[in-house]
Amino acid sequence: MKTRPLTGSIGRLIAQRSNLVRELSDKLERLKQEEGLLAENLLAIAPESIQQWLTDDCIITNLFEYGQAQRKIVFNEKPFGDHNQVKDLIKTLNKAWKGLVVVKLNKKPETHRVGVTFTVLH
Repeated sequence: MKTRPLTGSIGRLIAQRSNLVRELSDKLERLKQEEGLLAENLLAIAPESIQQWLTDDCIITNLFEYGQAQRKIVFNEKPFGDHNQVKDLIKTLNKAWKGLVVVKLNKKPETHRVGVTFTVLH
């Protein structure tokens, strides 16, 4: 049985959809590349002492996937110190990410840890 090219309106619709799928695929690939660059930049401008923590706890990954992340920081565990040091680090991170991500400490820390919320600004 011979195959013949699709002609008419069905052929045009299939060709249009194929082109749209290709365009969408190209756009998604570009977005992934841009996301990777932005993630690298966010990490680069974060305080050096917590860059590894941001990566290990998937905070930056969650920011891109969900638009936010929440964590509990345990005092005196690496890379953090006591409550005041955690506050200072979070303030520094919030200033570094100003206009991109809001970083907030919970107002009432527990005796040995405090919650932190990261939210992407749209």
